[in-house]
Amino acid sequence: MDSTVACHLHNPTFYVKDPDSQETDNDSNPSIRQLHQAGFSSKNCLLFDDICRRDRTEDVEAFYNENLIRTHREFTFSVRKAMSAKVELWGEYKGVELFLEIEKSAAVRLVLFVYHPQFFFYHGQTSESALRFRKKFGRRQDLHLSVAGKLGGIQITPNFYESRHIPHHYGQFDNASNHLVKRLEKEADYQLRVAFPEQHKKIEAGIKSLVEKVKIDRPITAVPASGLTTYQLLSGDNQEYLRRERMFKHMTASLISAIQQSFDGILSLRTTADEKCLPSLLSDWIEVDEIDQIPRNLLLWIQSQDGLKIDRNPISSTDDLLLAYQLLSPLKQESRQLSLIEMSIKVATWYLSKAKKHRWNSVQSLIFPAVSPYNIMRRKCFRCGERVLDDPLACFAVADATKYVTWYRSGGCGRPECQVLGNAELVPASAFQEYRMARQETLQCLRSADWKDYLLISPLETLGYLPQTVETCCSKCQERWLDMRPRWTTEKSSRYVKRVRKCTKCSEQSSFAPKDPTVTSMAQSYCSKSGNVYDKTSLRAAFEGAHGVFAMTSERHPGKRITEEEEMKHEIDAGRNIIFAAKECGIKHFVFSSLPDTIKASNGQFKRIYHMNNKHSIEQLARKELDGFTALIPGVENTKGKTYLALGPGISPEGMAEVFTRVTGIPAVHSPISFEEFGNLSSALVGPAFKEDAIEMMQWAAIAPDDKICYGALEPEAEKSSEELALTASSFEDWLRRSRWTGP
Repeated sequence: MDSTVACHLHNPTFYVKDPDSQETDNDSNPSIRQLHQAGFSSKNCLLFDDICRRDRTEDVEAFYNENLIRTHREFTFSVRKAMSAKVELWGEYKGVELFLEIEKSAAVRLVLFVYHPQFFFYHGQTSESALRFRKKFGRRQDLHLSVAGKLGGIQITPNFYESRHIPHHYGQFDNASNHLVKRLEKEADYQLRVAFPEQHKKIEAGIKSLVEKVKIDRPITAVPASGLTTYQLLSGDNQEYLRRERMFKHMTASLISAIQQSFDGILSLRTTADEKCLPSLLSDWIEVDEIDQIPRNLLLWIQSQDGLKIDRNPISSTDDLLLAYQLLSPLKQESRQLSLIEMSIKVATWYLSKAKKHRWNSVQSLIFPAVSPYNIMRRKCFRCGERVLDDPLACFAVADATKYVTWYRSGGCGRPECQVLGNAELVPASAFQEYRMARQETLQCLRSADWKDYLLISPLETLGYLPQTVETCCSKCQERWLDMRPRWTTEKSSRYVKRVRKCTKCSEQSSFAPKDPTVTSMAQSYCSKSGNVYDKTSLRAAFEGAHGVFAMTSERHPGKRITEEEEMKHEIDAGRNIIFAAKECGIKHFVFSSLPDTIKASNGQFKRIYHMNNKHSIEQLARKELDGFTALIPGVENTKGKTYLALGPGISPEGMAEVFTRVTGIPAVHSPISFEEFGNLSSALVGPAFKEDAIEMMQWAAIAPDDKICYGALEPEAEKSSEELALTASSFEDWLRRSRWTGP
């Protein structure tokens, strides 16, 4: 009691070699053994529990009522009041602050909230993920423990969790001890059954219902519930899958609870799925005909589900509920008149079934789950164009993370007017969101270049000096065909782009060339060629015969999550391949989208904004290796070796929200998030290694000098494009009006 440091634990369990032992400091327990290894024991600090009875921790959480817990807490309070400790370690990780406990205006002790020892049970020692875990969470734990040691004047093991801790090395029980633990657990279970019969019965029924009706078909990775929030911060694909599985289990449990509370135990999840049972079981509810008459708990559950909303709007009317029923109903569902209550339960259980359904194994490795806020996709039916239920579990293509993965519904989207033969694809509601069907052949393909807007003259621009129609001939049978919408290249001497179509005479897929030999033409295949930035051979094939190259690189690596910061250099590799392929192909004009050196701009304060510094490195290499390097394309003879800044007028986030509202008529607000939140969101698209890059970028943006431009790296005089080229970048408002963008 006279120790200067106190370790406040949760409760003792049966996992000790001598369960009759009444001492908390028993190193046969894995958690206590870990504390000893870290340097904390009854020799230098006070160890005590919040609940002073040996039991399984999950049983304490599930069965102990308020009166029982109060008895333990009162004893714990008396211990805390009497102990001399000036530093108390308490609880699972809650934050990084140091708290001062005050009683009657007098300082009593300092309290540090740290990870519970059990948090470090479940991680490896030498794997990449284990090393990342140690670096991030072990280092943080060591920092807090070293502070506690210094404040309390005790000697502990330095850098224990980051460098020395070996998971699972806490000693092993012999067979006799294991049998004793199992016997005590059975006895405790019997005691709980007797002491809390109703609670025990309720839990058993819920478990049985969950296992029998909605069991998970594939095993769930074992992760301690106490570590869930921390795990989510890792932003890995597996963690998002795990989060979704946990979400489904929570959805199931909460629906069971809502049904039990709404119908006083007359329904279980099993009986709600049996259509024959519903009319008799719900006969008292058959006259309900208004949505607000549906039992509140059930209605709130339905309205809270993201996948039962259209355009993020929850079900709020009888018509909305009927539409959801139609959109979810199985193709061969026998139609009959349903009561509103039956319909609501059907909607809930069908939705659970669809949420539980796993993706096809053939495409599982080709897609990845999107993290919040990108996990919800507003959708419409491709056939009828009407809105359908939002997708709350959106996935994207691994080969191109900008492509949403779509699924189809047999026999139409479900609306009565969309009863069709075949499948109805459910696509993004936004015209700006690209997508791919969930098929191997479409998900494996490379991104195709959108060349038409850049290499072809618009129809309006051809008026006056180019033919409005072109007579062509089939290359196989010479059948004539009049092209009423000819496509012309943007070159000084425009060329006609040949059409490829099915010939009405020979029925072959054929190329149609101009009949007039004076009309120069080119095959469409020359307009777009695929190349892989990590494969210089494919780049040379794509660049062959080209005059100029406009190059961009990205911090994202298609098909790969970046987990180590060293891997961010892949962008430099891509840039080097592009530059040397262009050099070997004799490219006359090379344009690169670059960014400034933020290490230099910030005087060395921010060294991990890799995606900006990598582009600066690529720019320097291009200047060294290529003769015709520029940033805009009015003529290489005028811009050779120069940099032009594509910067629109400055605008604040609040200003963007105001302009967006004024231009689109859709209300918008600026809702700031923390650097940490921004890093988590950004790294979800690239990989965990990008998190610090994104955080430092925003930290630099927050303090960059206002009197400089280009991310605070250049003086205003460096902007010469308007003066030398008579060109200016679009403002945010100009871009909104031109693109007609109305939000995600």
